[in-house]
Amino acid sequence: MFMGDGTVHYIGRAYVQLCGNWTAEISPDSVRRLVDEFRKIDYFWLFSRYMKGSDDLPKYGTAIEFDGKKMFVLDDVGEDVGMPLAVLSLEDSIDRIAGPEQWLHRTQLPPKVEECGAESP
Repeated sequence: MFMGDGTVHYIGRAYVQLCGNWTAEISPDSVRRLVDEFRKIDYFWLFSRYMKGSDDLPKYGTAIEFDGKKMFVLDDVGEDVGMPLAVLSLEDSIDRIAGPEQWLHRTQLPPKVEECGAESP
């Protein structure tokens, strides 16, 4: 999750390479690029859930809030049930711009690491 001021929150719960809650920063230009991605796909016109109904597959959540409007989209193999491919592109843009590699090179323990299940590496 990223905030308008450039704050990025990563939350890893289970079956992820890095568990826990982490915080970092991205540039104002990166924030603008991500907001442009949301606008480009008419994010507020999407359904809030694209669910195939399988419990053992990864789920991705994206969200945005501005001008008093909020929207959250849950992707559970959404492309199989009609989710626009542009949402996958948005998810990839968020990962690329937020820089997931920065989370994997942390040396300190994150807060609330106990929230992660034993199945996480």
